[in-house]
Amino acid sequence: NASGPIRVRGSLNDLAVRADLRLPDGGELLAAARLDVQGTPSYDARATLRVFNLHTVASGLPRTSLSGVATARGSGSDPRTMRATIAADLIGSAIDSVAFDTARVRVAIADGLANVQPVILRTSFANADIRGTFGLVAEREGELSYRVTVDSLSGLGRWLPSQDTTVVTPRAGRMRKAIRQAREDSAKVARATEVERAISGAPAPVLKVDSIPQIRRDSLAGRVAAAGVIRGNVKRFDLRGRAAVEDLAVGGNTVRRGRVEYGWLVGRAAASPAQSTIVLAAALDTVKAKLEELALGLKKKEF
Repeated sequence: NASGPIRVRGSLNDLAVRADLRLPDGGELLAAARLDVQGTPSYDARATLRVFNLHTVASGLPRTSLSGVATARGSGSDPRTMRATIAADLIGSAIDSVAFDTARVRVAIADGLANVQPVILRTSFANADIRGTFGLVAEREGELSYRVTVDSLSGLGRWLPSQDTTVVTPRAGRMRKAIRQAREDSAKVARATEVERAISGAPAPVLKVDSIPQIRRDSLAGRVAAAGVIRGNVKRFDLRGRAAVEDLAVGGNTVRRGRVEYGWLVGRAAASPAQSTIVLAAALDTVKAKLEELALGLKKKEF
């Protein structure tokens, strides 16, 4: 589906490759590389993209609109011994309908360890920052720190679709609370205007109950901020962190605000038969869910 010249010259231990490709949808790819494909492979490549759509190249890849520059330089392909530096700077791009303003990637690989320095992503609804080290083989371990802020969960609707458009009616407990509050407010007004009403003959105040909105089950909204660390390698790692939520609405349930501490251990530990362990603790405020009042303590699940 791509058209344009591809030039290759040199020997197997010193290949020069240059490509200037145009895609049917208007995207462009300009790539230049020096390669050694004999013995231990080495590479020094640079690619410039303009509204590049990966789906046009391979139907199994997502639809994208990538604009920016990416480079890779190094030698070897075995994670234990390879040495490489990888960098990418993208602006005004999109992946699978999600647009992002900027993306910056800096990764150095050496002796089975990836040094992330850093990976930064900025979108219209979320920001992410990841940096540190991470093992690429079982013998090496590292520690990554991450910080993610999602200003509007509705931006994730593409990956969390719901076909249920029914609404969740207000719980009986919330209705009773609203009526009780309305009666207290009405009594205060009645006491404050008792003399005035006695003179004027005005009627007693009317009971006014604040309406409780119904929530659709396909609702997805709210703000989430999370930060933590990932320790380990690709075989076994321990992810831990804390998250804060505000005005959360998911599946017809709502949380005004809350704090969550979480942990996720992946990989077989010597003392446990479990492949994965999840630990979760949360403190939530003003919850509308299946339970009128929800307080989560420490829970642990292994699978």
